Amino acid sequence: MKEHAAERRHRLALLRRMLKQGRYSIAILVIFTILILVSRAAIEEIILNNAKSMGQSLAQSYSTEEERNLIGYELLLKLGASYVGQDAVQYMDEETLELYLKRYFLDATDILGEGVIDPYAVVNGKIIAANPWTGDEEYDVSDTEWYTKAIEADGEVIFTNAYTDAISGRAVITAAIKGEGTDNVVAFDVSPENFRVETNRQELPENSSYFLCDSNGTLLYQESAVESSEEEIRDYVRGLFADIQSGELDNTGAHIVDLDGEKRGIYHNIAENGWMSIVTIPYESILSDFGQLRFWTIGILSIFWVLGGVMTVRSYQLNRNMERTNETVRVLGNSYYAIYRVNYRHGTYDMIKGSDYVREHLALHGSYEDLLNTMGDVIHQNIYQDFREAFCLEHLRELVRQRVRDFGGDFLRQFNGQYRWVNVRALFDESLSVDEVVLCFREVDEEKQSELRQMEFLENTLQTMKESEASKDRFFSNMSHDMRTPLNAILGLSRLAREQVNDPVRTADYLEKINHSSQQLLELINDILEMSKIEQGKLSLSESQFDLRRYVEDCCSAFQFQAERENKGFELGFRLQDQQVVGDAQRLGQVMNNLLSNAVKFTEPGGDIRVDVVQMEPGPHAKYQFTVSDSGVGMSKEFLEKLFIPYERDTQFGAKNVSGTGLGMPIAKSIVQHMGGRITVESSLGKGTTFTVTLPFQTPRDEDAPEPDEKAAQPAEEYQLEEKLVLVAEDNELNMEITTEILKSQGAQVLQAWNGREALEVFRASEPFAIDAILMDMQMPEMNGCEAAKAIRALDRPDAQQVPIIAVTANAFAEDIAATAAAGMNAHVSKPIDFEVLKKTLRDLAGS
Repeated sequence: MKEHAAERRHRLALLRRMLKQGRYSIAILVIFTILILVSRAAIEEIILNNAKSMGQSLAQSYSTEEERNLIGYELLLKLGASYVGQDAVQYMDEETLELYLKRYFLDATDILGEGVIDPYAVVNGKIIAANPWTGDEEYDVSDTEWYTKAIEADGEVIFTNAYTDAISGRAVITAAIKGEGTDNVVAFDVSPENFRVETNRQELPENSSYFLCDSNGTLLYQESAVESSEEEIRDYVRGLFADIQSGELDNTGAHIVDLDGEKRGIYHNIAENGWMSIVTIPYESILSDFGQLRFWTIGILSIFWVLGGVMTVRSYQLNRNMERTNETVRVLGNSYYAIYRVNYRHGTYDMIKGSDYVREHLALHGSYEDLLNTMGDVIHQNIYQDFREAFCLEHLRELVRQRVRDFGGDFLRQFNGQYRWVNVRALFDESLSVDEVVLCFREVDEEKQSELRQMEFLENTLQTMKESEASKDRFFSNMSHDMRTPLNAILGLSRLAREQVNDPVRTADYLEKINHSSQQLLELINDILEMSKIEQGKLSLSESQFDLRRYVEDCCSAFQFQAERENKGFELGFRLQDQQVVGDAQRLGQVMNNLLSNAVKFTEPGGDIRVDVVQMEPGPHAKYQFTVSDSGVGMSKEFLEKLFIPYERDTQFGAKNVSGTGLGMPIAKSIVQHMGGRITVESSLGKGTTFTVTLPFQTPRDEDAPEPDEKAAQPAEEYQLEEKLVLVAEDNELNMEITTEILKSQGAQVLQAWNGREALEVFRASEPFAIDAILMDMQMPEMNGCEAAKAIRALDRPDAQQVPIIAVTANAFAEDIAATAAAGMNAHVSKPIDFEVLKKTLRDLAGS
């Protein structure tokens, strides 16, 4: 009985719904019959509006994908800008920079695909191209649109409109960017067809067309249902572009007639770079459903049910799509802890979703100023003022005016007494109500902390690389000078020794100086090779028995003799229980030689040097302390921190003009550490330096190992330079002697100056045109060669601008040669001097 009662109730409910639907159907039938008779135009307007929304959506979708397509080019160009920026150019010569750029060109081509781009760069006015073309050396880029726009954009990527390339004669679009701090530019030439979007786009309705134009209306590429020649289609699209620009096609019912005579709806979207996406849809497709209305007089009810069914299905689909859209919005909304709609005209907000703090203090709708003030309670005070300025009503209004659709940044926001990183975005879209933007907040603390750590790591890495490169640059410059100086002495003295072979006293003096210079050169070379071994982890140690006291005395003897000759005190003291030790005597000698050499070099005449060797512990595994102290110029606190860094050299006071590679102390420290010891230093400017080395040795054993070496000298060629007065500026005694003797042997008269200032005074004191040429060293005390040359050129006398000045220097790098030219010198001759070259240079410049 209960089942029968339930069934009757269900049937009654169904009957009531059917009757209700029947009454609605009759009413709807009458209403729609009337509406069909009077509102065909209105329905057509609705369909056209829907078509316009769909067309505009399609155009915007294609335009958006086009913009995304450009991002790849922008990212690669920004990477390329780092290769031509000031930091890269000033640390790389032209050849190295060109190699880096061509490697970058290959990588960019691999990423984007073969044939997609033609990359090149303009560096210091010169074109470096992945695919060089005939005439690129004479091609002037300064007046080209892509170059001038890139310079004006100052670090932002620019895209030109399509144009005919002057070299290839084909249509291209150029994307370019300027390097930071320079007028150098990296650019890609891209064929218009390579901007075609192939993925992530909506499908066009049947027989529809899509055109992409640049900001001048030039057709970049097409997907056209119209079958005509390329030239006809380009003219047709240019006309569409002009009509859109004039506003003639803005109305809902606006349409065009294509080249086949077919009526079409036209829709467009303009990207931020000015490119225009155009979609045309045949009216036949737009009004396909509406075509049934012409038979309204035959079967109004049939049409009604058909339309009713279509509308029901369409309504269902729309509702379903809307529900899916709402679900998507809800998912996106879950990523943000606060969302507000802001009306920047009325200065109000609507709280779509708010944080706990804001909900406690504000209503769902209110004044935007109140919202900003409330946010100020939780935003970090150091950033709050910037936040207000960035998101004030005036700035929001300006962002919308400039069509900036997404603007924002990160800031610190307090959550329960703890500050965390938050990202805020101001979003604008035409689909919003007039004068409205969406303000949304998302917590990004974990991502931000990771980003900050990564940034700090990159900055530290970059700083380390810069410091390393700078140190190595200084090393190579110093190494060139310090190696050429003794080499010049060796070659010159060898020539003099050959010429004076019958004078044993002078020959012996020359040979002694040759040996000294050879030892100096050998030490420099050994330092460089030793450092290379250390950096490669190939430093080796050997063990043998030797007399420690005797070995140290032998190490000190040469330096003691040098110190006494230079009027410097030298004391040696020992406190040893075990003199016989087992270890690497040669490595100990390297350390001692480095310390003693520095002590003698940096101690002025009248100063003192002291060496103490003390056994700290007795037994088979004893420790010995070696102390080398001097009363020399000392070192600054700043340099002490870099003392053991390879390639670093002190440039303070007396150390400035002392030769060396900057490798001695790093080598000494590495040897001491490999031997299981420790090295420390104490020093202050003007008070001297004390090095303390502690090393372990086994006891007892005995062995001694001398290490003599000898270099052969090469004779130089003979020169003649008669009746010429030559001023030689040189602070190195050997170089001065060599140059003076050879010039005199060729009949020249020589005036000597031992620094740049003395050279200036000698020239100033001479009669005008008395001096026929000046040979000028670059690195000298008082005033260097470049400074002296500039001062001579600035003198108010008739021969100041005419006298030939030749740089004779051990500095042979390109930047050194450029420096001599900038200082007003006429030529550059490198040490060791090729006297045939010097003679020819002097004759050329002095008119000999």
